[in-house]
Amino acid sequence: MTIPSGKTLLPAPVNSSLTNLGIFWAILSLTSAVLSGVGFYLPFWIQGEIFNRTTVYFGSFRRCNYPRLLENGRLEIVLECGRYASFSSIPSVSWRVTSVLIGVASSLALLVAFIAVIGCFTADAVNHLLAKTLGFIQFVAGLLVVAGLGLYPLGYGNPQVKEACGETSEAYHLGPKCRYSWSLYMLSVATMILWLCSVLSLKASRMVPHFYRI
Repeated sequence: MTIPSGKTLLPAPVNSSLTNLGIFWAILSLTSAVLSGVGFYLPFWIQGEIFNRTTVYFGSFRRCNYPRLLENGRLEIVLECGRYASFSSIPSVSWRVTSVLIGVASSLALLVAFIAVIGCFTADAVNHLLAKTLGFIQFVAGLLVVAGLGLYPLGYGNPQVKEACGETSEAYHLGPKCRYSWSLYMLSVATMILWLCSVLSLKASRMVPHFYRI
């Protein structure tokens, strides 16, 4: 009576639970995690200007260059980036929802990338079922980013955006003084990579289950 091995290993680097395609998947997973995290945190989503042609940027929960009221009643422009004082002070409900959705998506992308990188250097770390599960998580993360980006323009009519972009700003329409900036493009690219990774994950693991026989 013989019992075959529980796993069949495909050609791949020693001490790795991933195929060569799986290692490429891990690299792309790390890339998507970095792009989504940086794109989410840095507030360069839309660019406008206020007062004396001072450039301002908005994200979902942070902005760069903003007016501050001094004790003498005068306004000064603070030339730095920062988050809003509290979650409730984010000037649009849609931006709050966007922050939650893309924040969760970025966290999921980072978690998957962490596990995938471990799989590159550890035997038996990522089996076929786990790889498919991680790919599904990446697909969901991409959906969350798309949902967040889809809701974000609903906030274009808030007073801060109107001040920077023009009074004609409204939901899904930026005023003439504004344009999209590079953080939005990073998030868009991250989404496409996440969805590509969800497909690559199907062939990522070198650990193929084998049926036992007696």
